[in-house]
Amino acid sequence: MPQRKKDLNSDTFVPLKNYMKRNYLLLLLFFCSFIKVYSQQFFRVNKDSTQFNLTIEGASFLSSLPLKCLQQEYPNKTSHVSSSDSDQLLTPYKLHPAFYGCFDWHSSVHGYWMLVKLLKEFPLLPEAGRIKNIISGNITNANIIQEIKYFDLPLAKSFERTYGWAWL
Repeated sequence: MPQRKKDLNSDTFVPLKNYMKRNYLLLLLFFCSFIKVYSQQFFRVNKDSTQFNLTIEGASFLSSLPLKCLQQEYPNKTSHVSSSDSDQLLTPYKLHPAFYGCFDWHSSVHGYWMLVKLLKEFPLLPEAGRIKNIISGNITNANIIQEIKYFDLPLAKSFERTYGWAWL
């Protein structure tokens, strides 16, 4: 005798449905409480919800993101358009000595911009020393001159324009 598929609405599946609902609700409660606790550490909202203030803990967390990648050359998406074989040999650092990290040029620029903004808002940020060292090590006259020279290449005149340029 061939076996029949069980009807999903049959009584045999009721305990399973209840179990799944209960686990789903528990997971949802955990997630909601996690967000509430996590957000209270990183920002504060005033009583009438009209103002949002980043805390030093939030600034520290945000600064940790670009600090992990600003000096990490790979992986990288250069978006460089080559005009000869020699262009293929250029590494991200050789192409962009100031803005080579964080996967691509404009993410690197965003990262530096955010770090400078956070330092202005939170001068006593625990990461302030590390941020200043990275900025002074990468944003040098020589590196910025090389970044500017990149736009003189025949096929680079519109590189990241205007999206990435807005951050400079």
